[in-house]
Amino acid sequence: SNDVSASELKDKFDQLARISTSIGLKSLSIYKLDLEGLPVIPSLEILSLDYCRQLRLENFNISQFSHLRCVKIKDCPMIRDVRCLDSIYNLEIIRCNGIQNISSLNHNTHITIKNCMNIRDFSNSFRFSQHISLDFSDESEFIPLNIDNLSQIKELNLVVWNNHSNKHYYIH
Repeated sequence: SNDVSASELKDKFDQLARISTSIGLKSLSIYKLDLEGLPVIPSLEILSLDYCRQLRLENFNISQFSHLRCVKIKDCPMIRDVRCLDSIYNLEIIRCNGIQNISSLNHNTHITIKNCMNIRDFSNSFRFSQHISLDFSDESEFIPLNIDNLSQIKELNLVVWNNHSNKHYYIH
């Protein structure tokens, strides 16, 4: 709600963190809310961040969320640094154009990246990933994957969309 101040919002999330152990909070979805941080919720397994236009991950202390296995980030253009997401089992990043470097993403078992137009280099990523899905529009420049880094791969999906002809090219 636009009527809630930043300090009131922080208090609400602090309350949520305090009671999360007793209620066993497993999943949290945040939509259109630009948090400056998130208190550690030990039981949290799934975190979804959607359309958080000013959100940055630097203050989230993701490494302290001991049970976090799935992170979905969509339409968060201010996220630039994704190093804290390297050990997330299932990671999905969609339309986050502030991200340029994903070389730190090497230990995600399942990783999906869709239409993150400013990622410039995939060659040092995915060393221990097993399931990789990458979607690009024809307007983004695809930098080839380094095959030597894909020794653990079980599934690779590459999709390139041609927006002008409404066609897509799919490699599985």
